[in-house]
Amino acid sequence: MPHRETSLSLTLRPIEGATVLLLDGEVDVATAEHLTDAVRDLTAPGAVVIDMSGVSFMDSSGVRALLDAEELATGAGRPFAIVNPSRAVVRLLDLIDLRARFVELPGLDERAIARLGRPPTTDTD
Repeated sequence: MPHRETSLSLTLRPIEGATVLLLDGEVDVATAEHLTDAVRDLTAPGAVVIDMSGVSFMDSSGVRALLDAEELATGAGRPFAIVNPSRAVVRLLDLIDLRARFVELPGLDERAIARLGRPPTTDTD
């Protein structure tokens, strides 16, 4: 069986109140460690948001890396969320019943990011 090359591009994009880590490519056994290393190496304050719109494939190693990234961020007192998960990511997280585990933002809305980590408000009126 021929060896299949995989690649993952990670781009850091600071926005107000967060660092967005944009993933593009495959998050698998060959690349998953890059995700956790990138989150571990973040020094800017604020939330950690993983934009998964460019993920074309993810296996169980990618899921483990996502869980580890969440643990690294929240362990450092930083809110963690995913945004724009691709069909490949949604399919896998739904299959293993972990999608609800993550805070999932519909987009990079600064108001939604600012609310990360805050308790929900209740209307008393």
